[in-house]
This record gives sequence, C-alpha cells and structure tokens, in this order.
Amino acid sequence: MFVVREDGAVPRLLRLKRWHTPAPAGFVDGFERLRAQLQEWRPPAIVLPVTAWVDAHGRPSVVTDFRQGMPLLESVRSGWLHPDRARSGLRQLQEILDAAHLRGLAHGSVVPNNVFSARPDGAPYLLDFGFGVLLSGSGTPSHWAAADDEGQVRIQAQLQQVSSEPR
Repeated sequence: MFVVREDGAVPRLLRLKRWHTPAPAGFVDGFERLRAQLQEWRPPAIVLPVTAWVDAHGRPSVVTDFRQGMPLLESVRSGWLHPDRARSGLRQLQEILDAAHLRGLAHGSVVPNNVFSARPDGAPYLLDFGFGVLLSGSGTPSHWAAADDEGQVRIQAQLQQVSSEPR
C-alpha cells in the first residue's frame, strides 16, 4: 500500500497487488473495460480498481482503493462480528453479485480472503473484483457467474462452521 497525492486532493491510500504468473493476452485492455464498467456502476460493496499494468517479465499488477478491515470469517472467529450480522452481510453481497451478473460482470474468485468487513454492522465488501476472470483469460459470463455463486455457498458453509465453534 502507498499514499498518492493528487493535485490539491487529500492523500489517498491505495493497495497494490502483484501476481507472479504471466498475464494473459489483453489483460490491461480487459482491466480498463472492467474499471470503466465498475466506475459507471459504483457498487458500494466493491473496492474499485484504479490502474493496472504488466511488468517487463509479463506479470500483472493492479492498484485498487485501500479499505481497512479483515476477512469476514476472521471477523466472526475473533468475536468482533456476530455471525448473524455476517450472514446478513453475505446476503447483501449475493444481491450485488446477482446485479453484477445481470450486467455481464463476475468476480471470478469469491473466496474468504476476498470478502472483507470493516464495520461492526457486518457490511462486507469484495476485493479483487473481476481479476479472477481477467487472469484466467477464458470462460463465459455464465461460467463465472456460476463460480461466484459456488464461492458464496462455500463461504456460507464456512461461516456456519465458524459460528458453531466454541469460543
């Protein structure tokens, strides 16, 4: 993460993510299309991407806005977030994913470490939206929508397991 000061603006925290695998052909162009669609839509639970590039070795990097928080399941496991609030937040996320799918967008990697929470009300947000799809270089919108739904089901099952663990 690093701080960027735009002309006359308040400093802004950003998050840098780098991959060690080669970027598929068209990664940056696909990223720009995704960024434009998300900027137009501006869903509150999706951390917006800022920029992307491919380094001299062909490995992709992406910068997104930074959000403070921790993975949703860790929030429950630590006792910071009540399981009922986490379940409610996951239902909200499913609505956002459904809306994304209607727009032809998919996350592509709905896994516990990409579902964060920073507020006690359990409102979650998604990191790395669409990067799984971009990095794969394949799949159809319906394929990725189904993968998002499967990821959501796995997180719900893990949440059930975490909520039943003794504290």
